[in-house]
Amino acid sequence: MLEDLLLHEETLRIASNQGASFDTLRRLTAAVIDCQRSISHTRDLLASAERQLRYLHDQADRVRDLQDCLATLSRRIDNLAFTTSLSPAILSGLHARLDDILSSPLFSRSSTPDSLPDLEPSD
Repeated sequence: MLEDLLLHEETLRIASNQGASFDTLRRLTAAVIDCQRSISHTRDLLASAERQLRYLHDQADRVRDLQDCLATLSRRIDNLAFTTSLSPAILSGLHARLDDILSSPLFSRSSTPDSLPDLEPSD
């Protein structure tokens, strides 16, 4: 921060000669530099949040793909049971297991980030 202040010192001296308090101008310059750092840090945080959001959307897509695969598997089991006269007990067990998998938190649609707001791009 001191280096940044030194860069502005000549400008501060000129402004001071025009009636402004040098210490006041120095404090204002320090505040501006702090704000610039804060803005830079905020932009970094926003970029990180955008990367995390993209990652979550990718994961949600993968979960949806797995849900679709499980639903397809369930239909194929039904078709197999129909065409091969699979025992109702075996069929029921397979469906129960698939239902357990589909109802787990990992595969619950409510656990996907569909409801997350889109972040506005940084300037």
